[in-house]
Amino acid sequence: MITVNFRILLLLSFFISINSNASISASVTKVRGSVTKLLPHSIVASDVKSGDKLPEDTSIVTGDRSFVKIIFNDNSQVSLGPNSKLVITELKKSEAGVISLLKGRLRSQVERKDNDKNKLFIQTRTAALGVRGTDFQTIYNPENNVTNLLTFKGKVAMVKIDDKLQKELLSEQKDVKYLEERDAKGQLKIHREKTHVKASSEQLDKILEDKKVVEVEKGQFSGVSDSLERATEPVRISPVQFSALYQNAGLMDKGEQKIAAIKSTDATVALIDQAPQKAPAEGFYDEKTGKLAPKAGGLIDLETGVYVPPTKEAAFDPKNKVYIADNLGSIDKNSGDFIAPAGLKLDAVKGFVPEKSGLKNQETLVALSGDLNEQTNLKIWRPTEDRKELVVAKDNYLSSREEFSKGQLLVSYLTGGQKLKGTKSNKFNDTEKDTQSYSGFNIQYAHSSDGNWQLINELGYRSLDFGIVGNGFAQNSKGLFTIGIGLRKYFNEKWNFVSRLSLEQEFFYNVKTENSVDTFSLKKITLFKWRNYFEGHLVRWQRFSITGMGGLLLIPTKETGDVETSMAFGLNLGVGLKYWPSPKHFLKLDMTTENFSGDVKSESFSSNQEHSSGVLALRYGRLF
Repeated sequence: MITVNFRILLLLSFFISINSNASISASVTKVRGSVTKLLPHSIVASDVKSGDKLPEDTSIVTGDRSFVKIIFNDNSQVSLGPNSKLVITELKKSEAGVISLLKGRLRSQVERKDNDKNKLFIQTRTAALGVRGTDFQTIYNPENNVTNLLTFKGKVAMVKIDDKLQKELLSEQKDVKYLEERDAKGQLKIHREKTHVKASSEQLDKILEDKKVVEVEKGQFSGVSDSLERATEPVRISPVQFSALYQNAGLMDKGEQKIAAIKSTDATVALIDQAPQKAPAEGFYDEKTGKLAPKAGGLIDLETGVYVPPTKEAAFDPKNKVYIADNLGSIDKNSGDFIAPAGLKLDAVKGFVPEKSGLKNQETLVALSGDLNEQTNLKIWRPTEDRKELVVAKDNYLSSREEFSKGQLLVSYLTGGQKLKGTKSNKFNDTEKDTQSYSGFNIQYAHSSDGNWQLINELGYRSLDFGIVGNGFAQNSKGLFTIGIGLRKYFNEKWNFVSRLSLEQEFFYNVKTENSVDTFSLKKITLFKWRNYFEGHLVRWQRFSITGMGGLLLIPTKETGDVETSMAFGLNLGVGLKYWPSPKHFLKLDMTTENFSGDVKSESFSSNQEHSSGVLALRYGRLF
C-alpha cells in the first residue's frame, strides 16, 4: 500500500514539474518611477523590478511619471504609461495573449508573423482590439468610458463592446480577486472586488469578426464612447502631434521635462507619413448606420482620452489632407500631449472648462470654453446611460471653410432680361430696348484648396434676342460667350470675397457709314470684365440659407475693329435661396442684377450706352 501511494505521489510530482516548466510568463525589461504588481492569489502588492517574471492574471499599476516595459515569449512588447493599470489576462504559447487595460495608456509593438492570425488582444471595458503586427497606442479612461486608439505602424482592428456583450461577459464572471488602487495622496489601498470583464482569446477573436470592426492604419485615430453605437471611422490626427507621439516610445508624461509648446503648423517638426483615410476630411455622421467620422487633423488628450477635432473655421492643409487645429491649443513637443488654450483645461466629462475659478477674466473663459465645446462637439465623448440621448451632431452640412476645401462644380440655367439704352448719339435719337428672350447656361468649377483662397474657372453662354429694334438696328446673331478665371477668399463663416476676371461678349448699338450711307446694327464686342464682390449667408437654418452678394464691376477700354469702348463701371447685386438635400449636393435659386455704362465711338459715330440686366438663375452644385 505504501509502495502504491509512493508511486502515485511520484507521478503527481512529475506532472506538476511538467506543468511548472511549461508555465508561461512575461518579463519586465524596464521600469521608471513607481510601479507595483499584484500576483495571482496574492493580497499584497509589491514593487516591480527589471527582470521580474509576470504570470497570467497579474495586475500592474503605475504611479505619476512612471513607466514599465514588458516583453512576452513571442517578443511582443507592451509599455504601460503613467497612472495606468493593466491585467495580463491570458498567456498561451500557441494562441494570442490577452491584456486588459483597466485605466490609462498603453503602447505595444507586436512582431508580425506570416499568418493573418491575431498575435495579441487588448481589451477595455468598451472595446476590443486585435493586433497582428504593428506599433500602436491605446488609452482607456474609466471616468468617461472612452477607448482611444492611435496606430503608429501597420493596422489594428477595433470594435466596440456594446451593452449586450458586456452583460454576457459579466454573467460569466464568478471569480473575485484583490485589486489595488491609489488614494488622493498616492497611498496604496488593497480592496476586494469583482475582477474586470474577462474575455478569452477565442471570444475576442469572434468579436473582432463583427461587421462593425474598423481597421485603423498608420497615423489614424479611432475612438469608442457610450454615446456612439460603434467605433468611429479612422481619421488622421494632426501630423505634428502624430510625429511627436511616435517619438515618445517611453510614454513620457507631460511635464516630466520642461514643456515645449508648439502649434499644429510648426514647420520645424519632421513629419512622419500617415496612411490615407477613407472618410472625408471634414467628417460625417450617418444616423442610419451609426457611423461617425470626426474631423481630421484633431488633437488627442492623453489624460482624458478625448479626441479634440478642429473647429468649423479651421483652415485646410491640402498636402496632408487634414484641417489645422491651431485655435484649439498647442502640443507638448516632448511628450506629444495636448495643451489646452491658456486659462482652460480639458475635463473628461465636461469638455473645456476654466482651469481655475474666481479669475478676473472668468466670464471670458466660460464663454470661450462653451464656444469650443460647441464647435468641437466634445459631447460625443461624454458617458451616458440612455442611448436615446445620443449626443452626436446630426447636422452634417459643411461650414463655409469646409466648402472651400472641396472641389465644387456649379451648373446654372439662366433666364431673365437685359435692357440696352443708347443716348447722346450723333447718329440716332435716344433708344431703349428690352430683350424679347434671354436664356443661357453657366458652368463654374472651384478647385479644392486650403480653405483660404480658392481658384475658380468659368464657362458660359447666353442667347439674347432684342427682336426688331427701333431706328432700324439689325441683330445678326444672338449668342454671347463667356470664359473666365477668378479667386475666392474666405473671410469668415458668413462672408467670402470673390474677384473674377472674364472675357465676356456684349451687344452694343453701332452705326457704320459707307459712301454716306449709315448702317445700323447691334455689334458684338468682347470685353474684359473684372468683378469684385462679397457673397455670403444672410440667414442660415439647418439645410436652408438665404444668401446675398454685392460688389463692383470694372470694364477697361477696348478697341475692336473701328469701334472703341471707354472704361466703364458698374454694380452687381443679388439675393438667393440655397438648399442642401445632402452634404455634397445643393440647389440654389438666385436673382441678380448688373448694370454698367460707358461711351462707344468710331470715326463717324459716338454714343453713351447703358446695359442693365436682371437674371434668374437655377443652380445645381456638387462637392468633390
